[in-house]
Amino acid sequence: MKNAVKVLGIIVVMAVITTCQDGSGSGPRGGGTGTGGPGTGGPETGGPETGGPETGGPETGGPETGGPETGGPEIEFTGRTITSNEIGTHDGYGFEYWRDGGTGSMTLGDGGTFKCDWNSRPMQNILFRRGRKWIPSNQTHQQIGDISVNYTASWTPLTDGVSYLCVYGWAINPSGSGYERLVEYYIIDDWGPMNKPPNNWEENRTFKGTIAVDGGVYDIWTSRRTNKPSIQGNTNFMQYWSVRQTRRTSGIISVSKHFERWESLGMPLGNLYEVALTVEGFNSTGTAEITKNELTITR
Repeated sequence: MKNAVKVLGIIVVMAVITTCQDGSGSGPRGGGTGTGGPGTGGPETGGPETGGPETGGPETGGPETGGPETGGPEIEFTGRTITSNEIGTHDGYGFEYWRDGGTGSMTLGDGGTFKCDWNSRPMQNILFRRGRKWIPSNQTHQQIGDISVNYTASWTPLTDGVSYLCVYGWAINPSGSGYERLVEYYIIDDWGPMNKPPNNWEENRTFKGTIAVDGGVYDIWTSRRTNKPSIQGNTNFMQYWSVRQTRRTSGIISVSKHFERWESLGMPLGNLYEVALTVEGFNSTGTAEITKNELTITR
């Protein structure tokens, strides 16, 4: 069979992969920074800032550099506006809004697009996500296929809190032990006014290496969370980080290449639960418009 490429909500070659499906509103949710806390959709963990060594990486990665979008019609966000914790689907993509305090709104657009605003001060956390969840989580990323996200964002993270523009999600590792049974992950392309993530307050923060991919180099870190909210309630879990050395707000993120590099560095994932383009704010304020968000799976 010919290779098949599927963009969620948009078929770009010959699609044999089913359209995006997500959990319904009663399902669990994941991550964030700071106190986290399970809302109606589940919890949050995650972490803020300070960069790691800015060294080149051993991975050659892919050639796609993306770049800002020019021209074209202005995006209109004509879907629902959400102001409280909710999980659902809209126009072929999953969405999730989660906060443990503060205020914020998320307006859905066509495909995976959305706009949002937030005020998570003082010391609150909020995440806006659009992508896909695999429920039940019973496939590895290799079994699912080669995953990438092509996106364009315009955002203004304000104040000196923590803000991330990233691909985000969770993986469940049934064969793991201790902290490695559950993984929260970040692939971060841009961040707010504070230092580069992950911050030095992240528990057991460890620099692992680099990956050169998509026209840039990412620093790779691990950290861990002890008895913190997660998609499985309060528990212990690992955090994996790829943090781009040079910021950007558009381009292709070759998600599977990060997964492969992490595993080569002894960072097991197990079964994939979620991949979502995400805006996160902890103890911060800001606005964002995601005018392009195409999640592609190739098999």
